[in-house]
Amino acid sequence: MQKEINIAIGGKCPATYFSELKGQCEKGKPRYGAITDPDELQDNYDAHCIPEGMESATAEGYDGFLQERRSLMASKIRDYYRSL
Repeated sequence: MQKEINIAIGGKCPATYFSELKGQCEKGKPRYGAITDPDELQDNYDAHCIPEGMESATAEGYDGFLQERRSLMASKIRDYYRSL
């Protein structure tokens, strides 16, 4: 994540941040970065191993987010390694 985006997000919980990202795609008005297309946002989530459903995630669920993301990252690394 770019430094400017990280600063803009601040201490927001995942549900707030990811809902705002989804909203910027619906409205076409960027607030964080330049992604305004839902398909591009999903591609970005996939590339960065962001679990689905983050718009409803809570601060209390952050550990679950990290656990699921670690699993997605491990799968991505394993798939890449096997493709060599």
